[in-house]
Amino acid sequence: MTRPNTVLGMPPAQSRRLRTARDRAFGRVVSADIADKFLHVWLPPDIASVDDRRPVIYAWDGQSLFAGGTSMSGDTWELDAALGRLARAGVRMPIVVGIESPARRRAEYMPPEGLAAVPELVDVFTEHNGAPHADEFCDLVVSTIKPVIDASYPTLTDRENTFAIGSSMGGLFSLYAMSRHPDVFGAVACLSLHWVVTGLPLVSVMANALPDPATHRLYADHGTLTLDARYLDKQPVFDRLAREHGWRDDDNYLSLVFEGTKHSERDWAARVCVPLTFLLVDTRAAAGIAAAFGGAPTPREIPDELLRPVKL
Repeated sequence: MTRPNTVLGMPPAQSRRLRTARDRAFGRVVSADIADKFLHVWLPPDIASVDDRRPVIYAWDGQSLFAGGTSMSGDTWELDAALGRLARAGVRMPIVVGIESPARRRAEYMPPEGLAAVPELVDVFTEHNGAPHADEFCDLVVSTIKPVIDASYPTLTDRENTFAIGSSMGGLFSLYAMSRHPDVFGAVACLSLHWVVTGLPLVSVMANALPDPATHRLYADHGTLTLDARYLDKQPVFDRLAREHGWRDDDNYLSLVFEGTKHSERDWAARVCVPLTFLLVDTRAAAGIAAAFGGAPTPREIPDELLRPVKL
């Protein structure tokens, strides 16, 4: 990539880095290349000093997140506007790092173990999307991109203040990132979590890989129309398996259904305040906001016949 690095160059003096960022970037989205990944970084306008450190949300499909961005549908998450609404409600604003997805995003976001659970699909997936390499991308975020962000901006670097959010395959990758690097990501939000690549075997693999619920938090949701309708028989199975692994509703776990919503940036934008509240405030506050948006907890009782196919 040859796009210019507008802020994230790393001059030797930290004070110079922060002064440059404050003068040119705080309050808006800036861009950078790190390790051949194009990033959009949203910097809160109210950072007062070098000691005013903020949580960080890593977000996927970075080109579709902010006003003025691009997506196949032409809509974006309008994440900057949602963060502004939360700020007016008194929520401390985070730094958001949106990483653009490549043309073959399914390969970059697909957990290899989830595909390997259905061997007959491996060749088909690889032919159309390339070999899955979510593990390499996840490790790149943790070992290369996160250190540059932490060195360039006033971030809170610990697990309790490092989050991930994504939709569809990006939601699946968010879940995978927390499972692969439980020491880095303390909570993730997965909108329209995309179970349909291998179906219930993928559900089982991801549920069995969940990190310790005593130290992590997980948000998931989906709608009921278009592609989201295909999650109606899969997300509840994951919910049941997660609860069997110790994840507790209204504590470290929130799984919601938004009736009448589609698989689209416009629908994710309409409810993104809910997962943001989950990440930045707590589970119960997010559940209260979800009720106002029409979200309802997923059913807890799942017919036994839905569980039989996931016993690998």
